[in-house]
Amino acid sequence: MLKKTKKITLEGGSYTAEGEEVMHFRAELSTENPAKEPDYTFYVARMDLYRENRETCSTDQDAFETEMYAEWDAIQSEPEGLSDRVAAVERQIVEGV
Repeated sequence: MLKKTKKITLEGGSYTAEGEEVMHFRAELSTENPAKEPDYTFYVARMDLYRENRETCSTDQDAFETEMYAEWDAIQSEPEGLSDRVAAVERQIVEGV
């Protein structure tokens, strides 16, 4: 039996003016279990650049987290059972019903 999951993935980064990545951010949000908190990770890609750009990195990280939580709030506000109804409609389309 096929089992599939649907997730929303957000990725972003904090970059220098020259285009070098300093930090990387990634979040996965479950659409099947809206109450589940996002799986959120981040890492410093270049410590030397991070030391020089801490304030910018902090601002970028705050902006990413704001967007991540806004997306999570939107998923949580979807009507109960919406994903089940969407899946049923998708099956009807595939089966030509």
